[in-house]
Amino acid sequence: MKHFIVVSDTSGKSWCINTDAIISVEDLRGQTAFYLKERKEPIITNLKFESVAAMLDAR
Repeated sequence: MKHFIVVSDTSGKSWCINTDAIISVEDLRGQTAFYLKERKEPIITNLKFESVAAMLDAR
């Protein structure tokens, strides 16, 4: 079953991300980078890594 999360990047653009498309998530000291299968550049958010890890673990 696919799950989707909605996040905003550092420029304010919102992204609806299929959790199956996430390759990795990186802690950037107060920000988090999402690396996706079909995207070369990561999506950088102002979310704390711990919050993202908890959110993804809950899915």
